[in-house]
Parts: sequence; structure tokens; C-alpha cells
Amino acid sequence: MPYLGIPYNLSVHGRIYFKHISEDEERLEFLDNADRALIESLRSIRKYGSARFLVNPSKVVITEKYHRGRWVPVYVGRLNLNMWFDKEE
Repeated sequence: MPYLGIPYNLSVHGRIYFKHISEDEERLEFLDNADRALIESLRSIRKYGSARFLVNPSKVVITEKYHRGRWVPVYVGRLNLNMWFDKEE
């Protein structure tokens, strides 16, 4: 079942980042003051390595977990906007 959201990533080293892609370049924007509770929740589901996750318009965070031979969506939690990227103007 498809699910919607903006993709973000958790690096191997536990840093959250967003990948900006344009015709000319690709750059990573790292979150400086990340919500440790969000990172811990992601790591409780995705124990190691990098992890992709989605944030939907309701600020719900979802990732995927490999279970019984396939990837299944898993609820991570709700986003704390006080510890998130600045809103673009």
C-alpha cells in the first residue's frame, strides 16, 4: 500500500539529513539539533546502517522494517517541530 510523505535519512552515524536534488547539483542538509527521541525510535526499528524515513503532512514519521521476506511500513512517532529543520520561506 502506498504511503505519502517527504523522505529524510538517518545516516550510519545517527545524523538526520535531507537530500536536495536539482538539475545542477545534489547536496545534503544535516539537521544540527536533532530530536534524540526520534533517532532512538528509528534505531529501535532499524538497528544499524542508514535508514530512510518519511514525514507525512500530519507530522507522522514512518519507516520500513524487513519482516518475513518483505519491507513493511512501521510507525515511528510524531515529529517535534521545535527540533526540526527551519521552515522554508
